Amino acid sequence: MSNMIGSKYEGIIVPGITIFSVITSSFAVARNIAFSRILPTGFLKYMLSYPMPRIYIAVGGIICSAFQSLIFIPIVSAIYIALYDRKIEIILLSIPALITSIVFSSLFIAIGLHINNIISYNRIMVYIVPAMSIISTLYYPIEVIAKAFPEWVVMIAAYNPLSLSAEIARSMAGLLSHTMIYDYSIYHIYALESLAILSSSIAIASKRLRTIY
Repeated sequence: MSNMIGSKYEGIIVPGITIFSVITSSFAVARNIAFSRILPTGFLKYMLSYPMPRIYIAVGGIICSAFQSLIFIPIVSAIYIALYDRKIEIILLSIPALITSIVFSSLFIAIGLHINNIISYNRIMVYIVPAMSIISTLYYPIEVIAKAFPEWVVMIAAYNPLSLSAEIARSMAGLLSHTMIYDYSIYHIYALESLAILSSSIAIASKRLRTIY
């Protein structure tokens, strides 16, 4: 794969691995938060006992999950610096990673609150997360995907929120970047997708929390 892309493959893979690490961590933390409602001393079980708006609890759980997911960013950045002896703007790389973590934490928590069995939740997510990661530009640029797959796969990969997050991370960190997709700015597309997922997930999660306790 690196031979197809060239000598700057690390500019592709490092932000991609960072975003993937954040997503998998968000999945694990969000799962623990969502299913803590059934534990006697769980986070949600404890918070639901207070007379506060359920949307506050939903937002608090999302923020908690998001910030816990960011632990992988300095680890991946340190490996990159050690292997390639190059500096990377960790703060700039953290911005899109944090946004992605917040967005997907809200989505994963909303899904988890509507599934009563943690085993069923794991079985569902084990298909969703890898599928979104594979059909994306986390590990290779859109040009490589266009050479190997039909146009409809390329379009899915281009508009995949993980792809947009990785491309923005590459751009902000000063690595390889693709700032336009089908004549649209990736920043505008990502903002719209993120707001849509976040707002709907918070609404669904807070509504579900009102029926739990």
